[in-house]
Amino acid sequence: MIHFYKILFVIFSIIPSILFSQIPEYNLTAKNFSKPLPNVLQFDVYIEHTNSPTAFEYSGGQYFLTSIR
Repeated sequence: MIHFYKILFVIFSIIPSILFSQIPEYNLTAKNFSKPLPNVLQFDVYIEHTNSPTAFEYSGGQYFLTSIR
């Protein structure tokens, strides 16, 4: 039984070093800016996947804007 675990350990140690993945690439743009109220800024965020052979999975995002006066 211990021999079985040793074999599993070797297999799971080697496999991650063999597998290679690609980093998904994308373009992030903000468009359609409007200011309906003096203290409100509305805009649309577009994400374009530019690395087409890979699957692009988007789970969520948080965006911050800075204002320089």
